[in-house]
Amino acid sequence: MTGPRPSQARIYNRLLGGRDHLTPDRLVADELSDVMPAVGSIAIASRNFLLRAVDHLAQAGARQFLDVGCGLPVGAPVHKVARAVAPRARVVYVDNDPEVAAYARALPARRGGLGVVEGDMHDVETMLAAAADTLNLQQPVVVLMGAVLHFTEAADTILRELAERLAAGSHVVLSHAEAGHPHMEAAAQMYRRMVGPVVLRTATELGVLLKGWDLIGPGIVSAVDWEPGCEPPSARSPLPVLAAVATVPA
Repeated sequence: MTGPRPSQARIYNRLLGGRDHLTPDRLVADELSDVMPAVGSIAIASRNFLLRAVDHLAQAGARQFLDVGCGLPVGAPVHKVARAVAPRARVVYVDNDPEVAAYARALPARRGGLGVVEGDMHDVETMLAAAADTLNLQQPVVVLMGAVLHFTEAADTILRELAERLAAGSHVVLSHAEAGHPHMEAAAQMYRRMVGPVVLRTATELGVLLKGWDLIGPGIVSAVDWEPGCEPPSARSPLPVLAAVATVPA
């Protein structure tokens, strides 16, 4: 009998310093750290950026959030960050991992205005239809895609379909592993061998994917450097993880 396979969600949980992972996940995470010692810092930078963006957009009036590829939580979950600003904010968590969906459904805070969808980002129409049980899709929605689009070749299709289906004023918040760093390239090769596909992209390539969206803040920068209202830094962080926040134009 074979044991459990490594899981993207549990590996990420391990890299963030969480406890919801198994031996196969620890082995992959530890090997990633051997190949790229900064991988834990990259995961933390990505998560911290996402939560900064949630806080900023909630401060700016956002009241609906769709957390795609939510994973296993470490630290403050999205709904707590959003509701610290807007207590009636509505949040739907989405993941294609049944274990993650089951975990989210068991959250003690799961009551009015919170939802869980076991769905796949590749099927945008079905994902949004399920989320509509909690969210009003005729109003703007913030779609969170933290560290997920580098796991697919179809990122362009996913972002285009979101832009077509979401109300004007909706946002996408994304972080993405960056191409061009030798250690990141080596870590990606290892991950492909042990877990599954990874597609590294440059800032230019990410900009092409976001065609049809309006970038806000400093544009496409390192996750460490993204702050609302700031200009792109003259000397960016060396961590190879990109971040962007963009909106569906009116």
